[in-house]
Amino acid sequence: MAAKNSILYIAEVEFPKADLEPFIEWYAYRHVADLFKAGFNSCASYGAVVGGMNVFDIYDLDSPDVFDTPAYRDMGSKDPYDARIMRNATAEAATVYTQRIALPAAGGAAIPMLDCDWLSMIRFEAAAASDQQIFAWLSEVEGPRLKKLGAKGVRFAYRSSNHPRVHSDRPRCVALAEWDERPSDAATDTGALTKQFGAAVSKVDLYVGQRLYPWPNKPAR
Repeated sequence: MAAKNSILYIAEVEFPKADLEPFIEWYAYRHVADLFKAGFNSCASYGAVVGGMNVFDIYDLDSPDVFDTPAYRDMGSKDPYDARIMRNATAEAATVYTQRIALPAAGGAAIPMLDCDWLSMIRFEAAAASDQQIFAWLSEVEGPRLKKLGAKGVRFAYRSSNHPRVHSDRPRCVALAEWDERPSDAATDTGALTKQFGAAVSKVDLYVGQRLYPWPNKPAR
């Protein structure tokens, strides 16, 4: 059975440093429970180490239709802490992608839920006509290379719809790798992508983050 595509949803927020801990507590003890009730399959929050806004929340969904459900639309009005936390944000972006699994081996029937202490992500512009070539390269060449460097999963994703409320100016495509430990410079080098696809890719941007919630398997010392 061929793997079905699913949705990778990324919500980024920039907070003043003093507001990070209140956000994490709210996210862990209130917000995640509401998201699961609304139909989210996995929920995780990362702190930026390289690139991006300082909070990077990432989710697996079956369909973008979840954003149109009453359970999702009504979360803010039913959560007494939501507005109090989010009013301190200085920037936001919400990006909805369709995702395909490049590693482990493509072709499985299920989309594995994202679960890693560290993630690295290369965002870039590329035309839809290049999607299959990029996915094949991630599956057959770059994914196996990253696996040798410690990657436990690699995903390819492309923007497929818009969030109903929050704007995003993020590039169309994402190559995301999951790690148990912080990835090395060799593992996060964007040069392999640009060398392979040349002018077909642009606006290449690197993000590396460490998991804040669920609590890391190997907490920072």
